[in-house]
Amino acid sequence: MVAVEDFTNIDCSGCNDIKDSVDKIFGEFAGRIAPIRYHVDWPNPVDPFHLYNPTDVNTRKSYYTVSYAPSFRFDGKKLKDPYQFPAYVFFYEWMRGTLDSLSAIPSKLRIRIEQEANLESVYVDYDIVAVDTAGNFLIQVAVVEDSSTADSIGFKRIMRDMIPTGGGSAVSLALGDSVHYKRGYPLPLGETDLHTMIWLQQPGTKRILQSAYSRVQ
Repeated sequence: MVAVEDFTNIDCSGCNDIKDSVDKIFGEFAGRIAPIRYHVDWPNPVDPFHLYNPTDVNTRKSYYTVSYAPSFRFDGKKLKDPYQFPAYVFFYEWMRGTLDSLSAIPSKLRIRIEQEANLESVYVDYDIVAVDTAGNFLIQVAVVEDSSTADSIGFKRIMRDMIPTGGGSAVSLALGDSVHYKRGYPLPLGETDLHTMIWLQQPGTKRILQSAYSRVQ
């Protein structure tokens, strides 16, 4: 799956202009991409989605040196952002083509997720297999909310938490290695439409080699 990271804010004019069309694209590529939105603290520092978890949002913002919104990362890379196009329709066309191309590239890693939930917590078992690569990586685990109690604002696929932190967990893999992890996290109060997103990222290049996106049942 292609990881798509969207840095946004409820009062960013461009963010509001594109969110519905970008959501439509996310839906078109369901099963091929893993989308996540980080609500930054500008222009509105009290964006309620930012206040859910400002620490992890700021960690990811600093990691990529994001200085404006909306801004996207595709598999960890800054390719193009909406402001670089004369009209948003051209950005949407470019985004569809980019996601189509990236999702066709075979991954050198495999991620398998199994999870179960009760009324209070989610328990995630996941395996990572180094099919055709080796090296040092960061494992990132995020809780993503597809719809929100504040959904009248219109934003979806919101990062609610990162396990254990937005800095991720280091892992070293040799060719053919398979590693197993088990994580747990509390359910956000009153929220049920959740996904667990997992991705592996190279620390130096920030390239994401594989991601996975699984709905909490």
